[in-house]
Amino acid sequence: MKMKNLFKITTVVVLSGTIIGLFFFNTNEEKRHYIPQENNPVYESGFKGAAKWIHERRANQETGTVDIKDIRRAHAQITALQKKKSGLDLSWKDVGPTNIGGRTRAIVVDKNNPDIMYAGGVSGGLWMSTTAGLSWEQIHYEGSEYTSDFPNLAIASMCQAANGDIYFGTGEGHYKPYPAGTGKRGLKGAGIWKSTDGETFTHLESTFDTEDAQDAFSYVNKLAADPNNANRIFAATKGGLRLTEDGGQTWSNPVENIAGGPLGGFAGDVKISSNGNIVIANIGNDAYVSHDGGAQGTYEKVSGTEDNQISAAARLEFDIAPTNPNYIYCQASKGGGSLLNIYRSTDGGLNWEIIGQGGSTAFNPLGDQGTFDNVIAVFPDNEDEIIVGGQLNVWKWQHGGNWTIKSSSYVEETSTYYVHADQHAITFHPNNPDIVYIGCDGGIYRSLDRGNTWESLNKNYNITQFYAIGHGPDGSIIGGTQDNGSLLYDPDQIITDGTAYPYYEVSGGDGGYAAISQIKPNIIFSTVYYGSLYRSEEQGEDATMFPFYDGRVTSEYTVGEQGEANFVTPIALWESFYDVNSKDSVEFVLSSNTPMNTTVQVPSETSSDLNMTWTADQFYMEGDTISIPDRYQAALAVGFNGTVFVTREPLNFKEDPAPWFPVAYNVGMVETMEWDAKGENLFVANNNGSLYRISGFENAYADSLLDADHTSFALTKTRIANFPNRYITGIAVDPSDANKVVVTLGQFGNPSNIYYSTEALTADETSSSGTFEDKQGDLPQMPLYDAIIVWDNGNRVIVGSEYGIFATNFIGAITPSWTDETNGADYTAVYDMTQQIFPNGYNHDLKQFTPVKNHGHIWAGTHGRGIFLCDKFEGPVGIEPGEELANQTDSKLNIYPNPASNILNAEFSLDSPGNVTLKVYDINGRLMKQRQFNGLLKGHHNKSINVSNLSRGTYIIHIDDGNHVETSRLVVN
Repeated sequence: MKMKNLFKITTVVVLSGTIIGLFFFNTNEEKRHYIPQENNPVYESGFKGAAKWIHERRANQETGTVDIKDIRRAHAQITALQKKKSGLDLSWKDVGPTNIGGRTRAIVVDKNNPDIMYAGGVSGGLWMSTTAGLSWEQIHYEGSEYTSDFPNLAIASMCQAANGDIYFGTGEGHYKPYPAGTGKRGLKGAGIWKSTDGETFTHLESTFDTEDAQDAFSYVNKLAADPNNANRIFAATKGGLRLTEDGGQTWSNPVENIAGGPLGGFAGDVKISSNGNIVIANIGNDAYVSHDGGAQGTYEKVSGTEDNQISAAARLEFDIAPTNPNYIYCQASKGGGSLLNIYRSTDGGLNWEIIGQGGSTAFNPLGDQGTFDNVIAVFPDNEDEIIVGGQLNVWKWQHGGNWTIKSSSYVEETSTYYVHADQHAITFHPNNPDIVYIGCDGGIYRSLDRGNTWESLNKNYNITQFYAIGHGPDGSIIGGTQDNGSLLYDPDQIITDGTAYPYYEVSGGDGGYAAISQIKPNIIFSTVYYGSLYRSEEQGEDATMFPFYDGRVTSEYTVGEQGEANFVTPIALWESFYDVNSKDSVEFVLSSNTPMNTTVQVPSETSSDLNMTWTADQFYMEGDTISIPDRYQAALAVGFNGTVFVTREPLNFKEDPAPWFPVAYNVGMVETMEWDAKGENLFVANNNGSLYRISGFENAYADSLLDADHTSFALTKTRIANFPNRYITGIAVDPSDANKVVVTLGQFGNPSNIYYSTEALTADETSSSGTFEDKQGDLPQMPLYDAIIVWDNGNRVIVGSEYGIFATNFIGAITPSWTDETNGADYTAVYDMTQQIFPNGYNHDLKQFTPVKNHGHIWAGTHGRGIFLCDKFEGPVGIEPGEELANQTDSKLNIYPNPASNILNAEFSLDSPGNVTLKVYDINGRLMKQRQFNGLLKGHHNKSINVSNLSRGTYIIHIDDGNHVETSRLVVN
């Protein structure tokens, strides 16, 4: 949302004798990209709410943890599936964002060639630039026998050795939800990878070959390379500080505890001086320093003085001045995340002074997230000049000067003062100390003038973390992301940034579920944490995203506060171009005398740019009023904690706010929802494993019939399945048969995570899972997050998982056979999937064309690698009566007789042996017949299909040999 005068600081604050001059920004055109939540001790704000939401869907319900053994078992099962031939032969295309980054904790600028840069996404893998960050490309790497040949994409640390070797460490340890002491962290890693040529990375098996290594190196929080010895690398890990003296072949723990043994505990940071003599590390809540190159037995605990205590902090981040190794700086966080203090030592870390005092609201670089985002760096050419990052702004300090804000996360992204919130890494150009790089939740930013102005370096750096996605009828895409708001791709929007799939932000904060209207594609919906919902009829441009709850909702819920709804709030949009059940009507006043059998265009309240056609059957006079059924219909459902609300006016902006009605009470904390294709049933799942069916919407058009508090309420709520203590993460309804429903479940350590029913419309709960049957088969045992039942074949199911995309050709089998279908995508979490079920082109009920151009397309929203598209199952183009298909002189398909009334023959040729699918669609894109011919040899074939039971009319013949598709037109008489 675009807001004015949102962030204007006009005060000067004096702290500890240091004048802190606050930077002034032009507030005439400001946009709030970061939406901080209220300062409430029970309120899960920022990353804490996100961390909790993600953890609960991944952690085992009994232990509350993610066991590394469960991860390794899932990886091994995926490796086994990779050996099977693909069942659906899916291929995925990266569709962005290509102009927006994601959380980046590690950046390396090659010391020998600064045009070469490396960056790591915390769930998006390794990326490389050969243009000094102006454009990026992904580097693919493999695992090892200890990681089941499975790459880990959770990169959190990186360094370059003295000889140019590149190391990166995995596992996001600095990601603990509130309260900080729970020990729950981010995605686990699988050790360290190394490259000697900058392009090929090899897993260091020594970091994962024993149980101790698997535990310690599951979080490699920081890496530091000895500048004078290419074989000496330090790693701050979950199991303390680790050191290799042989380039990663073996590792030791050099810090001793009071008993003389190795000191364990979580190590958050490690830095080594430019001369290689001083090493300082954070272990547990304390700091340890060595003045002898970090060798065994040379560390002492840093205590400071009573007033200048740098120990006993929740997180300590250090940097050592390259020009003077005795100058060491530290930014320390309290347990709640706010700034404890910023310290400086001029004697190698033995004594410390406070240069930035905590406890002030005016000066708090860390906000309340210092255990999550906390970084400090010294300029390479001046030991008295530093730059720090944290939750909202970048700050700078010089000895003898003052603290100044050098960026804002509130101004427009096009502003030279904009740096995205949540900064995690600061890196300098090896040859030019004026050039500074920052890694943050918005990707990578660069300053060419020591931090005074900034620019984004996110071209093709697609590591965006989506929670949920939606699609339009014309190629547009929308999705809610972690800390990058809700993003929209509009193929008609001109954004001259030189990327293929540029997105723009339509609402801020942590986005969630989002949708685009298929009837009226300029209407979009977005959500923000804990129940906030917005809509726009101008695709979110020019501050047009507005909330539209009525008093019925706001009197029951305080949207935006924890507990009112899920952190990622579920919404579900249903639409129909021609709803036969519609009870709504449109009144139309004739402007001229209208004889019988003429057609008039009647505007619909739901869709003013599409019209309903009405044919007069009697003579009407000018000024006469006629009432015509409104077939354009839509409904939007929102799930709260305990209640589901629905409005039937989501597309009608004359109703502002829209009228909302409680359609179900006592449903628990709603996790996810899904309508059937006809809009007659809404399936609702909560966070305790219960699945409900709310039925009867085909008759509930009057307000009282939708209102659960009204005596004439017409809907029925039925619990149809129960999976105690499990998270139902996704629901898929067969577009052709709403009796067929798939549910996916999260949480590691469970033998079954997918269930299927063929009686979902009639089922009542008769057992723990009702009529739902286990369909795990050989699908790897890991959290599943969503599923799709393919529109033209109800036996085909595609699922998004913790690690990629999988599918079965026959979900109805007692034990389905699954295949790995991640081809073209990545083995990162797929949180949401959606498909276009509306036919393309001409709609014969409407007697006009619809906006739909992507029938059958499927999109996968990932939490770390953006969005992927598969068009394998795209439908045919609807044909207007009398329209002829374009000549296909090179077509390999010949059908006869045409017109046909009984048996249709199809002649075709195969370039290689394989299987062929022949389908017959009506001109609305509905599948009418299908035949499968398997094991055909190369060459000419003639197959037949009976069309005698098809109604007279025009049809489309669609033949697919797995490599290409041929289409022809058929007339049945």
